[in-house]
Amino acid sequence: MKTKRCNRCRKTKPVSEFYRMTASKDGYQYACKDCFGKTYRSSNYKRRRSNRAATTIKRTGRGKSARKTCTGCGRMRPLADFCRMAASPDGLAYECRSCRRERWLAYYADNVAWASLPTGERQAAKNGGAL
Repeated sequence: MKTKRCNRCRKTKPVSEFYRMTASKDGYQYACKDCFGKTYRSSNYKRRRSNRAATTIKRTGRGKSARKTCTGCGRMRPLADFCRMAASPDGLAYECRSCRRERWLAYYADNVAWASLPTGERQAAKNGGAL
């Protein structure tokens, strides 16, 4: 019977106690099934637990007591003051609506000629003037 030493628990066990892994020299995982399962469960638990906070805010955080800090003005604001943003961990934008609007108006004031062009002309200008 072929045996292998587990890199986690340091015990020598039969190869039937290891998962297959074609990328390794001997064709088996570095850790036995027990150790691999413990590692996977603990890391999966940590990941799911860290994501749970964001999910909880999304599901139950729409009440009056739920608040978030705006990165623009630095104030704590109700969640209703933030736009939705799927890429964010909590599903909400980083800036409140008023800070976002101020930032857009400042950009528009600086680039009024560019922003007033029709979309086709803007694309042409962006691509070097060719239509």
